[in-house]
Amino acid sequence: MKKLKPIIVVMAIVLLQACVAQNYDGLKMYKCNPNKTVTLGTPAELKFFFNRKITDDLSVNLNAGDSEVSYEVAGEEITVTITPKTVGVKTVTGNIQLKKGDKVIKEFAVNEEIFVREPNTLVINTDSNNKLKLNQANKLQISVEGIPPHKLEVSTDNGEIIKQGVNFVITPNKKGACKVFISGQQVNGNTYKTEYQFVVE
Repeated sequence: MKKLKPIIVVMAIVLLQACVAQNYDGLKMYKCNPNKTVTLGTPAELKFFFNRKITDDLSVNLNAGDSEVSYEVAGEEITVTITPKTVGVKTVTGNIQLKKGDKVIKEFAVNEEIFVREPNTLVINTDSNNKLKLNQANKLQISVEGIPPHKLEVSTDNGEIIKQGVNFVITPNKKGACKVFISGQQVNGNTYKTEYQFVVE
């Protein structure tokens, strides 16, 4: 019986290693890229899902050129956030690795593309389309895609315009045309400028 003990121990170790190997071989990763087109200043997200909860050390090695890359792990899901600094096509490459110490147990390759465009969507809401009332406070809701409201600068050539919370209030002092000038700094350092024309009645 004493001679058989080493053999039993060796067999037990081999069986244990085989179980671990089969467990990792069954691990699968699924990807989801919901927003392939984003506006400069708006982060893009890539999501990766595993078919079981990750309990091992995780190493996310991704590169997206001049964009910043960060990630969060929650159970069997990895959310990768890419914050672009310039417009154009951004290629996200690299790998996601599972490790035990310094040893790589499983590796998944990543190769995704994201298109980043300039913030060029201007939205202005008023109580009566593009018409304003003379010598009265007219509420304006102004938003430019990709630029935070607190970074918008707004002025007019007719009367006075002031900021009120996240909105603006304009009080024109003459009938006819009224221009509103809108500007703001983008993330890449460029200045966005445009103008919108109202009619004062």
